[in-house]
Amino acid sequence: MDKVYLTWWQVDRAIFSLADSLREYKPDVIVGISRGGLIPGVRLSHILGDVEFKVIDVKFYKGIDERGE
Repeated sequence: MDKVYLTWWQVDRAIFSLADSLREYKPDVIVGISRGGLIPGVRLSHILGDVEFKVIDVKFYKGIDERGE
């Protein structure tokens, strides 16, 4: 799978787009997946009015581009 690199502007636009689609849903909690998902998750939580935020840690790699079992 090829890596996709986003600018901070692109990440922020995607978060605002997601927030707009969730406005009527009103989630009770947002779960951020550690490593790449924490900053977007916290940002989304703040945009939606400080929705409770939880973290989950998932590991599939031994090293860079080296999958674990």
